[in-house]
Amino acid sequence: MLIINILQCKIITCEDKSHARLAEIDENLICNELSPLERSQLCRERDKILERMGLRAQSGDNQYTKKGLNYFHPLLKRQRK
Repeated sequence: MLIINILQCKIITCEDKSHARLAEIDENLICNELSPLERSQLCRERDKILERMGLRAQSGDNQYTKKGLNYFHPLLKRQRK
């Protein structure tokens, strides 16, 4: 008996290694069952990358000043219905 599994995949192109790693981290945080330790390690790494790229919100930034950015890789954002 032949069983064929079809997997859906999305191929993305990233600008550089930092964007590629952010996409990988975001995908893992969204899709995988992670332990609390693994989740916290990925969140910390994600924060470090965003800070290095200058995309991390600074003290005083909020939804009204719109200085800071909330960055998720554009291709991994969930569509709201």
